[in-house]
Amino acid sequence: MALSNIGAEPGTALLLLAEMQAVRPLEPFAAASATGAGGAGAGAGGSGGAAAGERAGEEAASGVGAGAGAGAGAGTGAGEVVGASGMQALVACLEGRVGHRGVVRGGAALAAGLAAGSCRAGGVAADAARGALAAAGVVAALVALLRGAALDIRKEAAAAIASLVQGAGAGVAGGAGGDSGGPGPGTVDTLRSLGVRGGPGGDEQGVVAAFLALLRSPDADAVHAGLRFVSLVLGGLRRGPQLVESLDGIDALEAVQYGTSGCRVPELQGWAEELVDLYYGEGYGEDEDEDEREG
Repeated sequence: MALSNIGAEPGTALLLLAEMQAVRPLEPFAAASATGAGGAGAGAGGSGGAAAGERAGEEAASGVGAGAGAGAGAGTGAGEVVGASGMQALVACLEGRVGHRGVVRGGAALAAGLAAGSCRAGGVAADAARGALAAAGVVAALVALLRGAALDIRKEAAAAIASLVQGAGAGVAGGAGGDSGGPGPGTVDTLRSLGVRGGPGGDEQGVVAAFLALLRSPDADAVHAGLRFVSLVLGGLRRGPQLVESLDGIDALEAVQYGTSGCRVPELQGWAEELVDLYYGEGYGEDEDEDEREG
């Protein structure tokens, strides 16, 4: 997972992002060889998740991954030189075109590291990461994983999406939750690009519901990613609390608060309690009542 660690560093995240966007030539025989190697790697899956994740990172960075090579070469004539970028390879990994679940998990971990590092590097880097990952199809692939993959993959996809939504300052310590900094510049626009708007019915792509499902997991990392995202919805959208409530979000937060989901990490329990008290305390609903009276 070396590339994930490189991406997570603010000083190198933007360099890695630029490297992954570069299109590099692939000879047809190289693409074919990479495809064969991908199949062989899938068959030899006993090497473990970490090794598979490292292979995914290497493929994504070099742009010669099996899925990217096959996709870039499709429809070209014999002897033609085709090109592929690291972003194309990363999308191929996330979409499962390289037949090994460890590669999917490694690709999601790379996206999470790259998103976190870019956002910690400041506003310019955060905006660059948001734009590049969305344009390449990485964000769409992460959303698909968040909604339907196994938990170990979902929590990596969730961490990446939460960092992109939070933007500049993501990962800055603060509050009971560690990474519980509030919404950053561009948070609302990024939520809207994910189909998230305030109020009941504002979860068009099921993203908020998928994050709330993570709160019911016993896995601490999954719960942490869920709390990060839900806190941004609650604090970033005018009717965010109503949206979360409409999706049984109060019950999900209380499952963390009281440890009924199986995750009993005091810091996460305290963070969930803070969110419930802050957004669903005695004054909850008063602003909405005032709006109705004014209307």
